[in-house]
This record gives sequence, C-alpha cells and structure tokens, in this order.
Amino acid sequence: ASAIADTNLGFVFDPTPVQNEIAACSSVIGEYERNLKFGFIPEDEVDANIDEFLAKLNASGAEKIVAEAQTQLDACRAMNK
Repeated sequence: ASAIADTNLGFVFDPTPVQNEIAACSSVIGEYERNLKFGFIPEDEVDANIDEFLAKLNASGAEKIVAEAQTQLDACRAMNK
C-alpha cells in the first residue's frame, strides 16, 4: 500500500518534435566530448570550457529537449493512472 505508484514503466520518448535540437546538441557534444572526457584541456581552462559547453548546449535547445521529454512523461503518467 505504501509503494510509489508513479513509474516510468512503458514510457518511450518520441524525439520527433525536437529532432533539430537533438541534432544540434549532438554536434555540440561531439565538439567537446573528447577533450572533456579525456582531460585534454589545461587545468586552468576546464571551468571556462565547461561553461562554454553548457552555453552552447542551451543555445542549441537542450532545455527544449528536456521540457519536451517532461511533457511526454507527464502525459504518459496521466494516461496510466
């Protein structure tokens, strides 16, 4: 009786409404991934590179992708109550 009823079981994200944003963010990730993942950035430039990376993600629509995913998840949960 005390189990959490809200689950994401069966939820499948439809990327169609934000496919352009996903492509743009994928491009940004590709630009920064190797250097950030493997530490190819000088220590004193890491924070600036991360800030730049996040700014480019946001400019490419990362927040719109998250909002769309949340909207779809909320709709899925509403149908499964």
